[in-house]
Amino acid sequence: MKLHRSQLLKYLGLVLGTTIGAIAIAKRKTLFLTSSSKKPLPQFPGKRWIGTQKDLEQFGQIFNQDITCEPVLAIANPQQNNTVIAVDPTCPHHQCQVTWRRDRDRFICPCHGSIFDSEGNLLTEPATQGLKRYQVTIIENGLYIETAQ
Repeated sequence: MKLHRSQLLKYLGLVLGTTIGAIAIAKRKTLFLTSSSKKPLPQFPGKRWIGTQKDLEQFGQIFNQDITCEPVLAIANPQQNNTVIAVDPTCPHHQCQVTWRRDRDRFICPCHGSIFDSEGNLLTEPATQGLKRYQVTIIENGLYIETAQ
């Protein structure tokens, strides 16, 4: 398969942007959870566990990457104490992972600069829509998002 120069540059940009975004996330105080790092917790119909309140207080954000479904980035709501915001951190522009910048109260896409407010609403293009948001429920110190049943 032969790649055209523009395709190669687009691919390299995506790889580089994703790598830089991952490094930026790693340098921040973030708890990363995968399906293998989950502790057995009570399961509730129509809900998916994403972490604990204690994890969120300690790390400031939780990135949960479960191989069976889309990733979730949970943050403490900067506008309202004791509430949690959870979004799919995949930028709708070119599917790069956004990072949470607490110092700016913004989600920022490292690939092309799209900026989203703390609720996931689009503030700056090139993305054309906001981030997918999840309803968060707190049960017995566990953070759960609503899922389709």
